[in-house]
Amino acid sequence: MTRRMTIHCDEQLAREIDSRAKLQGISRNQVMIELIRRGLELDEPSRESGVIGDSLDWFIGSWTPDEAREFDEAVSGYGRVDQDLWT
Repeated sequence: MTRRMTIHCDEQLAREIDSRAKLQGISRNQVMIELIRRGLELDEPSRESGVIGDSLDWFIGSWTPDEAREFDEAVSGYGRVDQDLWT
């Protein structure tokens, strides 16, 4: 069973809710429910802090093995630590 509730908020909060809804591609109502449930600790905490929605789920697992290999090769140098900078 759901219940209708009305909240009154200031302009800054309304703009932030609108912005998050647009960014995540979900309704303002969904944003508010997620934030309230998180604030009241009613849901399991997300592994990623600050994540609302699932707008990038389509992307997960979408690369072919060749695309994944190409990406790994392109970023392989970024995992190297320059020891001279850390001593």
